[in-house]
Amino acid sequence: MTGIGGGVAAAFGFRYQYLVTVELLLDMYESFSRPDWRVDVDRVDQDSADILVCTAAEQGPIRALQVKASMPASSTTMGLRTAVTCLDALEAEHPDARELTLVTNRTLTSDAVEHAARLDAHSAIAADERRRVIDARTETLLALTSRLVERVARIRVRGKGGIGQRLHHILVAQLVDRVHDRGSQTAYQGIDRDQIASILDESAAVLADVGGGRTWGRTFGVPDDRYLPRQEIASFLSERLPGDGLMSGTPPVAVLSGTPGSGKSAAAAAWAASRREHYAFTLWMDASSNEVLMEQLPAILSRLGGEGYVGDAPAQTFCDLLSDVPVPWLLVLDGAVDWPTTRKWVPSSGYGHVIVTTNRGDWPYDPAPLLPVKAMTPEEATGLIRDRLSQPSPADPANPVDPVAVEFATQLGSWPLAIDLACAWVRSLGGDFAHLRDFLERLDRFDLTEQDTPLGSYTKSAGGVVRELLNGLSEQGLIVLGVVAMSGGSHVPIALVEKWASSLPDNGPRSINARAAVDELVMVSLIKKRLRYGVKSVQGFDEALYVHEGVLVVFRRLAIGLEHGYVYNWVCTCADVLAGLVDQALFSDASALLSTVDATLTSVLSAELSDDDLNRQAVESIQLTATFLMHNLGTLATLTGLFDLASKWLTVAFNLRERLGSDADRNEPALAATQIQTLAALAQAVARQKRPDQIRPILVAAARYGQAHLVTDLDMPSTPISGALRILRDAAKYAQEDCSDLHDWIVDALEQGGSAAPGSSPVQLRVEGFAGAVERARRYAETDQWSKATDTVLVVANEAVAAEVLVHDGIEAVLDIGLSLMGSLLARPHRQAPASLTNAMQRITQWCHEFSDLLNDDQRARFSVLAPIADLDVHELRLALENIRAAAENSNQLRAWEKFGEIMEETIEASNRAHQLWGIGNLPDGFTVVRSIDGGTNALWWSVNNRGEPVLVFVTASASMFVGDVVTDPLLEMMVHAGFPDRLDADRQPQAVPDWTVQVDGLNLMLRDGSGRAWLELAVDPDEQMQVAWINAIGQADRVRVIYTDLADLPPDELFAVPNQGLVDVAGKPSWFAHRLRRFMARGRNR
Repeated sequence: MTGIGGGVAAAFGFRYQYLVTVELLLDMYESFSRPDWRVDVDRVDQDSADILVCTAAEQGPIRALQVKASMPASSTTMGLRTAVTCLDALEAEHPDARELTLVTNRTLTSDAVEHAARLDAHSAIAADERRRVIDARTETLLALTSRLVERVARIRVRGKGGIGQRLHHILVAQLVDRVHDRGSQTAYQGIDRDQIASILDESAAVLADVGGGRTWGRTFGVPDDRYLPRQEIASFLSERLPGDGLMSGTPPVAVLSGTPGSGKSAAAAAWAASRREHYAFTLWMDASSNEVLMEQLPAILSRLGGEGYVGDAPAQTFCDLLSDVPVPWLLVLDGAVDWPTTRKWVPSSGYGHVIVTTNRGDWPYDPAPLLPVKAMTPEEATGLIRDRLSQPSPADPANPVDPVAVEFATQLGSWPLAIDLACAWVRSLGGDFAHLRDFLERLDRFDLTEQDTPLGSYTKSAGGVVRELLNGLSEQGLIVLGVVAMSGGSHVPIALVEKWASSLPDNGPRSINARAAVDELVMVSLIKKRLRYGVKSVQGFDEALYVHEGVLVVFRRLAIGLEHGYVYNWVCTCADVLAGLVDQALFSDASALLSTVDATLTSVLSAELSDDDLNRQAVESIQLTATFLMHNLGTLATLTGLFDLASKWLTVAFNLRERLGSDADRNEPALAATQIQTLAALAQAVARQKRPDQIRPILVAAARYGQAHLVTDLDMPSTPISGALRILRDAAKYAQEDCSDLHDWIVDALEQGGSAAPGSSPVQLRVEGFAGAVERARRYAETDQWSKATDTVLVVANEAVAAEVLVHDGIEAVLDIGLSLMGSLLARPHRQAPASLTNAMQRITQWCHEFSDLLNDDQRARFSVLAPIADLDVHELRLALENIRAAAENSNQLRAWEKFGEIMEETIEASNRAHQLWGIGNLPDGFTVVRSIDGGTNALWWSVNNRGEPVLVFVTASASMFVGDVVTDPLLEMMVHAGFPDRLDADRQPQAVPDWTVQVDGLNLMLRDGSGRAWLELAVDPDEQMQVAWINAIGQADRVRVIYTDLADLPPDELFAVPNQGLVDVAGKPSWFAHRLRRFMARGRNR
């Protein structure tokens, strides 16, 4: 509030003087020894004194007081010269007064402060100055009033009046009234002790009438109806209009803004009713225009005790009246048209609160706190419906939300006006709350667009409200509203609307000024602008438009159509913008369009086809164009993990092209290539949905289109399909049915494809980089490089989570690496888990715990198996397996995880068997316990190339020996006994191993000692070309380095420092070895 004038400051001064007078009256009432005192007004010259204290025995006043007050915001000070001048004037006019007091709330200058202190201490002053007092105050009107209330309370407790905080406020108001009343008389202006006693000693019952017949809590013009409180609005008003603010002298203002019928006035009326005892009166005024306000003024002035004379400045007359009223009041200015008009009717001073309600959506926030009124919450809607259908209290007080009532309200946009009208319709058919479900099923019979309304509390129906708003719109405003409504009515980016408007062709539909149209819609509260806090956009797509829910319901029922040209350009704009964002890997911006595009496509598909050929052709043309938007949406949805949405729109896009495309179109390579691209995207989505039965039909459809054309005709720069073919090739691996025939066709097509594909886009680079990193992590895990595997997969998964793209695939990769780590643990049933493996497993489970809210049910079930294995917790593992068994019945993947978990359970239990036999203490002296599988001959081996030199690394995985408190490797001990080295030479190099040989026969290898005993037999997988090259290099070498250790997660420098290694001669190739192959656990990879 700004612009404080002289009239306002004067009004404040009078109020301050009244309160000082009341304080003086209470001082005299409590402490003056004689009862014949009187407080009077200085009728000679009020420039020198304002208040006089007289007694019957004295000729003149015994005290004279001058009050100098300024508003709290004023910068006026009280200097020494001014203070002395005031006191000199008091002394000149009242020379016989015993005390001359200057009361002020102005800030004293430093010299004035020193002078006041000397007067108070009676030090270093002349004798004639000792009766002078400067009473400097810093307390506010509220503090002064509160102190007076407390004094009244103390006096009444001691007397016969009784207690009661609200009555004490009333008593102070009555004392102020008495001061005001006597001060305005022309004859007798004094107040004596008896008058004060008659007020302070009054009974509580009589005080219900605040003197002069003025009843406390009166209402003028307040709507008379059953209004239910709304929590958010009530909290806002209570916070912005606190009880303490009534005595501040500057009325606080609170504004409620919203669409007509949104419940602003009803909520304000409910709040006012709940606070009725806080105010002497509540004044409700229709503020729809300045003229309407002036029409109400004469009656209001008359009701409030004025003369009914408006004068030349009606608003100022009204504000002056409220400013002078010495009791608390509430003013509601309902339906305010704009702030410049309304501010004239808001008093700048007084003991009151002001509520403003407005339909304007562009009401300024600066003048006063503002709350946009939203749709009803489920609790509020349920309460309103219960009340209107004669069930005011919920059947279950602990659960105030009724699902039927919530659905009833939701279908009406949770709009209070629409809910009220619908409840009236229910009542008109004899319905009540108990039968609400029956009416919910028939709610389509209730016509919100009817002009008439059965409600007496609101002058318009919902349809009438919306029609009135629509009729007042410009043509471009109506078009923009139609586009936003067609796009779902919520989360529609303003930037997208502006791009659409700017893209309209000159030879097409009429141009649109999007910014002006949006401003117009916001002004009449048909649309709101909001920032989407959860959207991280660099291109401004986080600023969105929202249509009021109730208005949207009515607007759609009115079926106001849009020209085809506008719809066509909107679809094209959405497709171009979405494709550009996805192509540039701006996934946060692209995701901001998801709901808008989804709703747009739904609207386009639901368009009704008329018998008019031109209309039908236009609609089908738009739908065919929309298939490109569907494809782009499906691609984005797949990348962001919304696989159901992706599958839906990709399927619709493919089927629409099938249905709407002409025979000529079907023979065009461009259409075939487009269909193959869409089918490839669909294959990705269904594969991630775990729907392997859908993959073969997709491949069949792709082959049908692909085999009808030459691959070189399909794979063009405008329609590259090589990437789509690779996706289809990979998807064939996951099909439920055999797809080898289709796989072969795809491979042939890829070999025939041209090189016309364009360069990689940012999104392609992102996807390829993700896939490459995941593949590296898997290779690391397969070669037991656990730390590298974990580092790689967690980095790529964290990047996916941060970008909110490929999150599902990132989680799958983490779980896959976790599974590989558990496989490494399973491969070492009798070896202590290396620390790096344990650490890697714990990091995987910790990541899954941290991002557990991102896991879907299937991923969460697999993780439940993974987590206890990382902790070697058999009990928790059993519980997890029990929990997933039901879900595993319908999932091959979960069944495999269940089987894996059962094997791990048995393995962990077996590894603890020594502790079950002997406890946790040492074995008795002389005891040796050996545990083994296959006699301890099962081994892990790795093929290693060290600067072109082949190296063989192996270790037993199936035997362990317990001696005392030491766990050793029995196979290693036997190998050392047979001559295998247990140390390096003096130069830290491996020693030659006499009589030991490595024999190679094709892809088979055997390690023997001098006695001919075989210590290792292995066979290389012919499909693993790096292993094939490794074994061939051994066959051509004279000797090979053999290292006995667990290579897992071991860096090269540590590997070649292992003491148990030696140089073994490569012997001849006996033919019998090819017929005596014993395959051990083979997990070799090149490193």
